[in-house]
Amino acid sequence: MKLNVKRNTINGSISGVLNKVVATGFPFIMRTIMIHYMGTQYLGLSSLFTSILNMLSLAELGFGSALVYSMYKPIAENDSETICALMGLYKKIYRIIGTMILLVGIAITPFVRFFISGDVPADVNVYVLFLIYLANTVLSYYLFAYKNCLLFAFQRNDISNNVNTVLTIAEYLAMIMIIVLFRNYYMYVLVFPVITITGNVVRAIIVDRLYPQYKCRGRISAELQKEIYKKTFALGCHKIGNTISSSLDSLVVSSFLGLSAVAIFGNYNYVVTTLIALIWIVYYSMTAGIGNRMVLLSREENYRDFTALTSINNIICVWAFGCLLFLYQPFVQLWTGEQNMLPNTSVLVFACYFLVCQSRKVIILYKDAAGLWKEDQWASIIGAILNLIVNITLVQIIGINGVVLSSIISFLLVEIPWESYALYKKYFGKSLMEYYKIQVRMIIMALPCWIVIGLFCSVIQQNTIVTLLVRGLICGILPVPYLVLIYRKDENLKRMLKRIIPSRVASRLFRDMY
Repeated sequence: MKLNVKRNTINGSISGVLNKVVATGFPFIMRTIMIHYMGTQYLGLSSLFTSILNMLSLAELGFGSALVYSMYKPIAENDSETICALMGLYKKIYRIIGTMILLVGIAITPFVRFFISGDVPADVNVYVLFLIYLANTVLSYYLFAYKNCLLFAFQRNDISNNVNTVLTIAEYLAMIMIIVLFRNYYMYVLVFPVITITGNVVRAIIVDRLYPQYKCRGRISAELQKEIYKKTFALGCHKIGNTISSSLDSLVVSSFLGLSAVAIFGNYNYVVTTLIALIWIVYYSMTAGIGNRMVLLSREENYRDFTALTSINNIICVWAFGCLLFLYQPFVQLWTGEQNMLPNTSVLVFACYFLVCQSRKVIILYKDAAGLWKEDQWASIIGAILNLIVNITLVQIIGINGVVLSSIISFLLVEIPWESYALYKKYFGKSLMEYYKIQVRMIIMALPCWIVIGLFCSVIQQNTIVTLLVRGLICGILPVPYLVLIYRKDENLKRMLKRIIPSRVASRLFRDMY
């Protein structure tokens, strides 16, 4: 079976962006209400517990991704028996994972207070709150979670996204009402498990109606099972490293600087991670389609697609970095107030974090679609160890900036070189220098663009909603003709755009441009 990559990518991207707008807008409103009605310490508690439970979720070790990858071939070959057997394995493993998280979570509950420097809100019991967060995480594994693999393997991310959108709206409306009317943090937290249960049940019903032929039955071959466990181990290494790195920041800030600092750090981090996640939605919706193309097409054809997507990603990087650099601080000031702002140097550090993190996304996308997790399985762990050492060292010297810099350093020195080598050498059989030349060229060509944007924005002195919008227009529009001029002769990019854009529009567009 050949998946309709274009249609599924478009549907997945549209629904994903809509979901992310909702999942970004409501938390933004929620954080604002929480700051004004409850205080920054409550935001700090939420960030801390989320980080701890992300660490506990390491028990999953990337098994879901390995299993979805293993479905690409049987889907392409219409092998229903193997798909059913894989679902059965998924169900069994997820039950075990949920139990492991529950037991470890209960064991560490008495020590939760040690992760918090300074005082906690007087009207809450951190142990009770942590157990509610723990219950929410465990329920997400117990209740039909295994059925989601079919949606991802068949590239039907749009269905999961639409369910998430509706539930997110309901969740945040309920939480906003609770905070405004009752100011009760316990009631606020209890909304999480209710929504988790509802979402898992709804998705399970939809999957049963769409794919009634797939049930948990049969057993996979010993060879396939061995391959899945190998990939799970490799993915587990990645997940351990990535989770430690992503969850480490809030834990370090909380331990050394306190809950208020966690909340301020969280506000800035919220902006950059939301932007990264928003872009990743479009890329993630392509994963199953790219995996399908890797089974059916040659490596050279896939390499041409890869270089085109890299060009698109670099355009996004240049454009978004300029927006972050000159809109970050005025936005945060209007949002949270001057008392909750970091120095201007932090803006540069967070913007650089975005640039470095986003620059590796296409490599990760193709590496995941190709199942190349074993080839760089130690990169994330070594990167996380380096991140931990630098993190604890720098946070005591330069505070929050050190926390962000530690992630940038681990990306540049360990993870990006390793994962790009894995894809270029092990799959494409190309020289790694080709990739580095593309990335260095992107930075050099972007510098004049960023300087010009900065000069225009520096003329605007006041900070109001109107001036923020004016800066936004400058940052959003000014780079466009410059980027078109730079990438106008990229043949692989032009070929991909012609494939994506309707033929009549494409012929007119490229005739005018070239």
